[in-house]
Amino acid sequence: LMQSYDAWDFVRGSSDITIAICDTGLEPNHPDLEANRLPGYHAPSQTWEVDGGDVTNVHPHGTLCAGCAAAIGNNDEGVSGIGWNFKHRPGRVTDEPSGGANSFILVDCVRKMC
Repeated sequence: LMQSYDAWDFVRGSSDITIAICDTGLEPNHPDLEANRLPGYHAPSQTWEVDGGDVTNVHPHGTLCAGCAAAIGNNDEGVSGIGWNFKHRPGRVTDEPSGGANSFILVDCVRKMC
């Protein structure tokens, strides 16, 4: 158990910190995630979102992970992430509905997002 609830009395994450979520993409316009979202990266095509890369989710796992890490808290929506104020950047590493990805694409995503 992470005991995040107790930690939020001290800190809720800094907006100076950006985290990358290399996973299955992100649900578009998610109310807990949209305000702190930065443009993402589509690793299978090696294309940044601003250049046409698609980072919408092909499986809900990516949105779930992004929410655990960076969902905005105290907004009467869904969940609260570890760091409410973290900026986050989605990286989609697969086009497969199952969410499966190969290690070369995962490594590319990590390298581009860091």
